[in-house]
Amino acid sequence: MPIHVEWNSSLPNLMTYDMESQWTWVELSAASEREFGLAAAVPGQRYDLVVNFTRTPFVPNGPAISYVNRINQLREQHGGLLVVVTTNLFILSLVKIGQKILPIGNENIHIARDWNEALNLIQNNRAAHGSVGSV
Repeated sequence: MPIHVEWNSSLPNLMTYDMESQWTWVELSAASEREFGLAAAVPGQRYDLVVNFTRTPFVPNGPAISYVNRINQLREQHGGLLVVVTTNLFILSLVKIGQKILPIGNENIHIARDWNEALNLIQNNRAAHGSVGSV
């Protein structure tokens, strides 16, 4: 599968999507189901998500906003950040558009250029708004 979803040991309650090669919106939807299945292991707790696009610049054609909006609405209850790691200008543009038009949770969407920047964003947000714990 071109989207790998797993807990990451860099920080407590940190999950990653590693995007590899070409993927579809149906595969993203399946990845989100895996995310929510894993999140069930920490009910009522915040977790943060890093979506790593450093291995592929690919984004499929199709209804990006509707898929991302649906997934983001489900993720909102967990209160964590969603950090997209990329240097691809097209993906950066899509994330910035999403930050402006998604009706729910867009204040929790951030962009980082590398893994260390993503971890720093999450650590700083946890320090300012409460670490891992109840949502």
